[in-house]
Amino acid sequence: MSILFSKYTKAHDSFITIENKLQLMKKIYFLGFLALSVLFMSCGKNGQGELVGAYNKKFKNKTIPFGMVFIPQGRTLIGMTDEDISFYSGTPSRMTSFTAFYMDQTEITNAEYRQFVNWVRDSVAIYNLGQANAPALYKPVAAGTTPTGPQEINWRAARNNVLWRKNSTYKAKLQDMYYSGKDALPGRNEIDVRRLRYAYSFVNSDLVAAGRNDPSKSRQDFIETYTDNPTPGKSNEHPSVSVYPDTMVWKMDYSYSQNDPMVEGYFNHPSYDEYPVVGVTWEQATAFCYW
Repeated sequence: MSILFSKYTKAHDSFITIENKLQLMKKIYFLGFLALSVLFMSCGKNGQGELVGAYNKKFKNKTIPFGMVFIPQGRTLIGMTDEDISFYSGTPSRMTSFTAFYMDQTEITNAEYRQFVNWVRDSVAIYNLGQANAPALYKPVAAGTTPTGPQEINWRAARNNVLWRKNSTYKAKLQDMYYSGKDALPGRNEIDVRRLRYAYSFVNSDLVAAGRNDPSKSRQDFIETYTDNPTPGKSNEHPSVSVYPDTMVWKMDYSYSQNDPMVEGYFNHPSYDEYPVVGVTWEQATAFCYW
């Protein structure tokens, strides 16, 4: 009995010792964490007169954007080749460095550009309907305020072609979106593509450079604006951009070819969804990129 009791006592003592050690380790970890927290907090404060820098948040997303490829930084020879150099009076070829960038794998397709056209179409339609006629298609706004643009549209409610279905409750109120009168073909309801216009604004660095030393200029003078109602005589305001591609290029640019079917179907037929979009001007391409 005394031997058993002695073994039990030793085991009990060792158990108490391990428990004490665990508690001690927990206290050490806690004090260490507390010390590190205080250290980081003191480093973040800039009240000591020290120059510690104000760093931007690092870009951590390493995912390549959908449909694009990564072009690493490097050097390349640009300009005329040796074969073209005869009688050439322009800038000779030169080695140029460039930073890394992303680029689309292919040209912009009909399907991709059509997404832009449909977005403009729906924006114009919902804006013309107004909040009173289509409250579900707008985000909640403060009482007494009026939505001013596409940023107030409830795109979740407007998806799945809800505006243009045969049984749409909005269709009767969207007749101004279709060709009418003598412009309409008998028995056909077709979207008037002239109404599909995109308005946007951006700070034009060329205007900034030209007017940076002019004290009479303010930031609004450097903002290039494309709007439905430009101010007459204002050089940095322009008419909004008509976004529908010019399908007549198939006849105008290829007069030797019978391209009437391409005029009718290239941009709209599903067989050409993955083909490059054509008939897009520089202004339309720029608007697409800003969108």
